[in-house]
Amino acid sequence: MATSDTTSWGHGDADAEMKSWCCGIPLAEERPLTPEEVAAVRAEAMRLRRQGAGAIAGVIGVMFALSALSRTYGQGSQIVGLEVTLEFMAGIAIAGWLLLSEEGPLRRAGKLIRDVKNGAVKVFRGEVKIRDDADQAQAALIKLNALHPAMGRAQTVLVLPEAQRVWSVDGARVARWVSARWSEVAQPPAFAALAAQWLVPTGHAPEGELVSTGQRELSRAERREIERYIKRYWTRPLPAAAVLSLWLLWPVFAAIGNARVIHLSDWLAGAPTHIWAIFADIALAYGVYQAHRLSLDLREGAVQILKLTPPEPVDAPDPPKILPPGKEPVDTLVEYLPVSRRLWTEDGAPTIWRRSAG
Repeated sequence: MATSDTTSWGHGDADAEMKSWCCGIPLAEERPLTPEEVAAVRAEAMRLRRQGAGAIAGVIGVMFALSALSRTYGQGSQIVGLEVTLEFMAGIAIAGWLLLSEEGPLRRAGKLIRDVKNGAVKVFRGEVKIRDDADQAQAALIKLNALHPAMGRAQTVLVLPEAQRVWSVDGARVARWVSARWSEVAQPPAFAALAAQWLVPTGHAPEGELVSTGQRELSRAERREIERYIKRYWTRPLPAAAVLSLWLLWPVFAAIGNARVIHLSDWLAGAPTHIWAIFADIALAYGVYQAHRLSLDLREGAVQILKLTPPEPVDAPDPPKILPPGKEPVDTLVEYLPVSRRLWTEDGAPTIWRRSAG
């Protein structure tokens, strides 16, 4: 796999650490809840239970009130009867959502109670270096002025694992319910840092940086991670594509079963569903294509390494210009998959798409 202008590092049989990431921050530890946190989580669960029970009682009360009004003022009116039926159906749907929905207060309260019983909280600690607009939890915390990307210091985010709720940021309670999702990714193996020190200079970039390249083998953990992405790419869109495609082809099956010609009206009858079926098939085809490219990356079994080194300053009689802290020119080091061309690491950290993959 090595070429004439790259160095190749093995040790691919060595394993790497798997680490969870949430809101662009790595998992630091999982610790027991303090007594104060247990009391606060239990109080939040009780509040949500009261809120859900009150909402359901209100919906039932409105339904009975509408029924009484319809009997009093709408006797014999088909229009009033239809309106009451529709309102009853809407009330039943709302009550069902309050009882069964994952976002409903009763289900959320149950998850908080399970967190109290388990007695643990996940602690994510680190600097949010880059804002990720695809990370809804991070975006919500930034909007609440709780997270501050690129502020130059580490932040601590506590997440309740059962409820998947961000509980606090830097010790400050997050009053709004922010649902957090974390992903487990393989950390760069120990030999990745060694491989980055033995790159071969191959030229200069247009801006004058020295370009050095090389490659290293994937660790076992990194291979397992890629296998997970391959499976996810084609399995996630498959159910929707299969069901909607069967609906799309139903006129063909019906015509064959009845031995008749397919008419245009057969297709136009379900035009909106057919459009969704086409989009679902396109999503499935894209997923299969991406899974195939990642399969080729997995077969290669290596990542390419690229380093850009800023040019040395030219000696001049004038005193050197003093740059503010954090503005000094530094090397840029990235690793990428050779076939799909996806960035794998940036400056030794997993890239955003991996941390947001779920």
